[in-house]
Amino acid sequence: MVLFHWNKRYEIGHAQIDQQHRQLTALINRLDQAVTTNPDQTAGQLLLKELIAYSQYHFDTEEALMNTGVASGFDFSAHRLAHQQFRDHVRAVNQEPLTPERAQALLRYLVEWLIQHILKEDRQLVAQLQPLTANVDNDATRHAEDQLAAALRSSEYRFKTLADCAPAMLWLADPLGQRTDFNQAWSQFTGRHWSSLLGDQWQSLIHPDDRDTYLTTLRRAVTERQPFNIEFRLRDSQSVYRWVHEEVSPRTTTSGEYAGLSGSCLDVTKLKQQQLQQCTINSELQTDVDAKTLALESEKAEQALLIAQLKETQQQLVQSEKMAAIGHLAAGVAHEINNPIGYVRSNVTTLGGYVNKLAALLALYRQAGPALQAHPLYAEISAAEQRIEPDFIVADIADLLAETQEGLEKVKQIIQDLKDFSRVEANDWQSADLCQCLDTTLNVARNEIKYKADIVRDYSPLPPLTCLPNQLCQVFMNLIVNAAQAIEQQGTITLRTRASTDHVTVEIEDTGSGIPDAVISKIFDPFFTTKPVGQGTGLGLSISYGIIQKHRGAMTVTSEVGKGSCFSIRLPLEQPTI
Repeated sequence: MVLFHWNKRYEIGHAQIDQQHRQLTALINRLDQAVTTNPDQTAGQLLLKELIAYSQYHFDTEEALMNTGVASGFDFSAHRLAHQQFRDHVRAVNQEPLTPERAQALLRYLVEWLIQHILKEDRQLVAQLQPLTANVDNDATRHAEDQLAAALRSSEYRFKTLADCAPAMLWLADPLGQRTDFNQAWSQFTGRHWSSLLGDQWQSLIHPDDRDTYLTTLRRAVTERQPFNIEFRLRDSQSVYRWVHEEVSPRTTTSGEYAGLSGSCLDVTKLKQQQLQQCTINSELQTDVDAKTLALESEKAEQALLIAQLKETQQQLVQSEKMAAIGHLAAGVAHEINNPIGYVRSNVTTLGGYVNKLAALLALYRQAGPALQAHPLYAEISAAEQRIEPDFIVADIADLLAETQEGLEKVKQIIQDLKDFSRVEANDWQSADLCQCLDTTLNVARNEIKYKADIVRDYSPLPPLTCLPNQLCQVFMNLIVNAAQAIEQQGTITLRTRASTDHVTVEIEDTGSGIPDAVISKIFDPFFTTKPVGQGTGLGLSISYGIIQKHRGAMTVTSEVGKGSCFSIRLPLEQPTI
């Protein structure tokens, strides 16, 4: 539906102004359509700017005519004031978002103002100027006009010839952006006569995907009278879309008034293809570089991992060598202690026999006492017996010998446990009782524990397990010593064993300080330790973890700061044959 219908009643008799009035009417109708069909206001705002620009161009034309009549005494101040009021009103509307309500109010204003302006001020303007033009000498005017027309035709011919020889596609447009002229290159490119491209007919050749972007850019250039450049696809004479690069600039008349736009287009399809090929090559090169970089980074990461593993292995070897040296030393010390302990045990046993014999002899002396009363030494012997208390001595010697024998048995057991624990040569898989391994480890580590913690044994019967006993004892030793060190004052260490159909579980739980959540995931990492510098290598739990993995088992930990930790070891009953 058209808002403003143009008809002959609005013509005022001046061709140029009538043409501009028709353009203003078309702009108002386009603005009405935009605000009705485009709720986001973008198209309406752009058309409003275009209307402001064209109305200024129209007013400049009218005011130039007014200047020719000022010398004759005509007063056009009211007419100029009407122009200024229109400009002020429309520009004020343009300062705010063009909502549907404000758009409808603007359209009513435009229609009413334009009708009144055409029928009153503009018609009066032409009527006042017609007598002036009628009094001009017709012959002189015609001669000047003929000369001017000839010069203009010559200039246009030279320009047209130059434009048609140019390799670029050139065009001209009026102040509204409507195309008014094309050079020969356009016809050659499109396969169409230039007259069929005038106005906005040429826009049908723009690729559908590029059309909206191009037209938006064009409208902005018309409104703001600014140059722009753009690349888009244009259909050629073979109905093939080709890329063109267009440079557009505003143009002016000799008097400096805005006259519209001029533009030039160049076919850049081959350049685009070359750019695309170059982009493809660059992408392939970048992909290749990325792949090689990734491979190098992966290789570097693998090397770093191997170096870390080598360092860990080296440290573990050093630790193993230390353990082996300690084992040999402990075995030697145990052997050296075992020999004198054997003498002592033998001598204590013999001494016990001697004491028994002396006690029997003393009893016989006492039985013969009455018969010896007449002996001169009897009184002295009786006094000595009362003083020495031989019965107490005999009884106490028996107790002392029993305690000594018990102590020697403990020493013997400690020596045996130390020999069992330090057997570095026992690298063969063998059947072992894990409860016995725990007790052996406790005996060796007793000095680390006895002042810090009470031991609670929560043992369930376990089936014999095929394992490397000395290595498991090393694991138990690390966990028990760590548990004791985690207890600041007095606490409890609980040793717990359980058995199921296919595995056994050993738990070592303490009531120590616990492990913070921030580091609990790192405690099995090589060289990680929470102990002060110089008090730990950070390899104990790492080596223990490796030993359990060697047994195809698993070691986990749960902990709560301030309450303690629990290390759980799960070992399968079936082990591989080594």
